[in-house]
Amino acid sequence: MTLGFIVGKFYPPHRGHKHLIESARRQVDHLIVMIAAHPEQTIPGELRKAWLEEIHPDCEIRLVPDELENDSRQWADFTIRYLGRAPDVVFTSEDYGPVYAELMGSRHVMIDRDRTAFPVSGTLIREGPLNHLDMLEPCVRAYFVRRIVLIGAESTGKTTLAQQLAEQFDTIWVPEYGREHWERKLAGRTLSDPPPSWSHDEFVDIAEEQQRRENLAARTAKGVSWGLVGASVRENNTVEHLDRLFATAKDRKFPVFISPHYLFPFDQAWQFGGLVEHSMLDEREFFRPDPLSVDGFANSGADWLDRFKPYIEDGETIVVSPHKVWGPQTNDLVLQLRKLRINKVILAGMLANLCVESHLRELLEQGFEIAVVKDATAGPRHPTIGDGYQAAVTNYGFLANDVLTTDHAVKLMGN
Repeated sequence: MTLGFIVGKFYPPHRGHKHLIESARRQVDHLIVMIAAHPEQTIPGELRKAWLEEIHPDCEIRLVPDELENDSRQWADFTIRYLGRAPDVVFTSEDYGPVYAELMGSRHVMIDRDRTAFPVSGTLIREGPLNHLDMLEPCVRAYFVRRIVLIGAESTGKTTLAQQLAEQFDTIWVPEYGREHWERKLAGRTLSDPPPSWSHDEFVDIAEEQQRRENLAARTAKGVSWGLVGASVRENNTVEHLDRLFATAKDRKFPVFISPHYLFPFDQAWQFGGLVEHSMLDEREFFRPDPLSVDGFANSGADWLDRFKPYIEDGETIVVSPHKVWGPQTNDLVLQLRKLRINKVILAGMLANLCVESHLRELLEQGFEIAVVKDATAGPRHPTIGDGYQAAVTNYGFLANDVLTTDHAVKLMGN
């Protein structure tokens, strides 16, 4: 059995660390990741250990006190004593790695020394965590995101203010669970019935459930992909343009279809996939706990934006079954369009180079006439892969029957 070994502070764990650990894990039978924690560090070592255990459940995570000097010989001797043997392979992204491994008689593998795959460091994140949320896994980003708590009596506007703040800061909000609990207690009662009583345990349950929902929401605050797509969304004015398309379609009686993207717990068992597919599964993006339940759906990463809910939840919009990767081949969108004798489609939404382009390609293959609204979508920008939005717009020009702006699309729909 090949034993691999990684040591570091992971202060805090970030995408660069994840790349290092995943690259190492693929090359060995068993991987031990050792966290060296110092009492003066502000993020407890036990918390960093819990994060890495969640992010890398197939690795053995160990925690040791950081009591040694920055001396490769000391760390090599300590590692052999601690493990009871020398590791077969040592993986690092640091200059000390080759000497440290050689002192133990281990083979060394350098991973992304120049930080080209993930240009980030623990120091950079500690200096400005909110500027680098896209480099943090959901469990870690939840620790750093700022939370605004609204407190007040009933019917004082807390919900309205929370919605407005979330829209202003392009993030999500968490409804008051106590109100939901109270409405369930009142269900089926009439005005002549005595009001239900409360117990001490109920208040504890409400507080715990509220905190659970807040902690879960903090994992996706600002959107888990916002760091990649945010600039494109702002530049294209995507949200406002989608709102105009919704409003015009409803006003002019155009049928509206939503092809949602949901992932369920059983999808986590998938054995292979591309870069973004892995990211969606790891970050539980568009995650729903059960295909037959909407528990936890409201204001989750899978929910609609609040400003779009009046359009989608009007009883007329057709929400088809979810697509699972990028295209509509796995849902009933084509069937619904055919049954309504629709052969022309105006296409918009997210993401430009993934779901939108995949829907475009499949619908064209199925014989539909497609116009894409290029400023009612947006795409990711990756430091090494490139600009997904620009790639998509190029392909729209080659593939679509027409490429429109929102102004042009609204004008055509109005006519």
